Amino acid sequence: NYDPAASFSDNSCITPVLQLGDFYEGGYIVQFNNGVDETNGGTVAINYSDAFSNLTAKWSSLANDIGTDTSDGAANTINIVASDGFNGTAAWTADGVTHNGYSDWYLPALNELQLTSNSTGSLYSGLNTNSSLFYWSSTEAGFAPETTVYKWSPDGNAAGVDSKNEFNSLIFFRKFQ
Repeated sequence: NYDPAASFSDNSCITPVLQLGDFYEGGYIVQFNNGVDETNGGTVAINYSDAFSNLTAKWSSLANDIGTDTSDGAANTINIVASDGFNGTAAWTADGVTHNGYSDWYLPALNELQLTSNSTGSLYSGLNTNSSLFYWSSTEAGFAPETTVYKWSPDGNAAGVDSKNEFNSLIFFRKFQ
């Protein structure tokens, strides 16, 4: 919508403001770093399982503390891939995927996944989550990290726990500046 008469001096040249749930830089916005708008960056998400015919993956077969952070899925993903390296696990898939032109996706931590349930209703339609499915977090369960991991459901039930060897759906996040 080019307007040659638009000018910054009279505010006729306005940049549209992004909102939670908008598609931006490869995914749907789930968080703004400053809590208000995109000026300081934020986080976008994709429902990788939906994009690839209900793809599921197991978390890992490792029995050690490698995904301990509840808020930093990017760090957890790096640690999981470095420790596990197993082709086909949830973190490995996130780390290796190029989707919508971006290759810096990661398996979100539990608190990051919960951001999606605090966002606008349009987010759910964009992500196309299925409330009957569970999605992996990158956070191991604190009471039995050697065998269990937190999972998340978009129906508002937030977190549950599952065995690392079970198969669940995948939502991936990436940061934008």
